[in-house]
Amino acid sequence: MNGIDTVQKSKMGPAKINAVLVRGINDDEVEAFAEFARDRGVIMRFIEFMPLDADRQLVTREGGGSGGSIRADQCAVAAGTDSA
Repeated sequence: MNGIDTVQKSKMGPAKINAVLVRGINDDEVEAFAEFARDRGVIMRFIEFMPLDADRQLVTREGGGSGGSIRADQCAVAAGTDSA
């Protein structure tokens, strides 16, 4: 957190923070990530999980897999861009 605060106070701000969303593991935290970004004035970017070793199961929780399965409307609501 200190590093984020330091960047925000410098000429390098706003900080850009990347988060990897994985269905079944942290996709329920989209809203918390977005709230954190709004509260701190940082740029939050959601990145698709891409396994580097496709022949082995890197994500072991049931339902884990590609971040591409995270619904676009879920991210829009979290980012505050939902039109509903």
